[in-house]
Amino acid sequence: MRLGKLMSGVALAVLLAGCAEQLAGLDQSLYGVANQISSKDRVTGSRVLASGDRAAQIAESNAAMDQEIAKLTTSGGKLNAQVDAAGYARLVAITQRIIAVSHFAEEASQWKVVLLPDDDFNAFVNGGSYVMVNKGLLDAVKSDDEIAAVIGHEVGHVAANHVGRQQAYQIVSLLDRKNGGEAFDQSFTLAQEQQADQIGILYAALAGYDPMAASNLWSRLYAQQGQYAGRISSHPLNGDRAASTKQLGQQVAQYRVAGRVNPQAQDILVNNVLWQRNALPELAAGQGGGLMAVAQTAWTTYQERETAKGLAEAQTARAAQVKAVQSALTVNSIDAVDADTAVVRMTYTGTVPLAELRLALQTPKARVIASAGAVSPGQTFDVTFAKAGSGIGEGGKVALSVDEVR
Repeated sequence: MRLGKLMSGVALAVLLAGCAEQLAGLDQSLYGVANQISSKDRVTGSRVLASGDRAAQIAESNAAMDQEIAKLTTSGGKLNAQVDAAGYARLVAITQRIIAVSHFAEEASQWKVVLLPDDDFNAFVNGGSYVMVNKGLLDAVKSDDEIAAVIGHEVGHVAANHVGRQQAYQIVSLLDRKNGGEAFDQSFTLAQEQQADQIGILYAALAGYDPMAASNLWSRLYAQQGQYAGRISSHPLNGDRAASTKQLGQQVAQYRVAGRVNPQAQDILVNNVLWQRNALPELAAGQGGGLMAVAQTAWTTYQERETAKGLAEAQTARAAQVKAVQSALTVNSIDAVDADTAVVRMTYTGTVPLAELRLALQTPKARVIASAGAVSPGQTFDVTFAKAGSGIGEGGKVALSVDEVR
């Protein structure tokens, strides 16, 4: 009897050992799969759906940039100091300081900033170690602090691996067709832009630049260009961005050592007021590491989906509100005051009181923004549009649109 019980116990132990071995093998396989499709996020430490092979990313992305640069120079185009010697020197110095406090401090020798001759207000990266800046953007900024905000934002895109994360969007989109469409598509990128602002403004503060500069830049563009609140966008709208970057600047101002790099920068990147790096224990493959890697990847992908859905709903609602107000406005007259000034009389036939109505008058030369203030249902009111060089009073073609409703 005792021998029988002993043999049964041995059999059970062998069976359990076999199950444990199978489970360990399955976990090992899961870990291998997870490493092929996901990686640790440099910023948050969480596992995300994206390749983590940084060397391959640099090689591939920089090769693509080199090809484009070669096309430009072969056709006689100018770059860097040939475009603006003093401006290019500023870009190089600022970029070096940003990289020194970034998640890429160990890659400092590989990073390059390239000044392009284009007049557009734009800067961009493609996931490697190049930051491309247009002359139009350099001309529009007012200080080194604003340049630092732009460079920090672009490096932030690379730190969060937003180029590699596009595969996450593609998978989410395929699995969730119900929530697809323009608003969802644009909002997935919008969430990445918001994250790049967070990272970039922290970088700027850690490098010794004024973290409020980003808000100053977007406030100026908001005043000049308006909000375009009726548009579904992949980027934060000017007014929204001015407000969000102001809040971010206030939060990270504590990390700024004016004019120089914060010596604690790398420690601050791990834990700060904007994020705390994931400190979950790293389990080995075969010991739960595979299951944890898959679970973390699924969770972060779900979070990205939910964030994009929320932003899409907000964008859609705001665009619908602007459209409704636009359809409830009747233009009674447009009278020129002088070449660059016009007064528009209109009537609001809607039923919802408006706390503030901002309007845009578009001419072939300019987009002119003006506020009508608070507007009541049935109210007829005048709005004066004025901007030097706009030609809005010259009698040419103009288009009136609602820029924002509050």
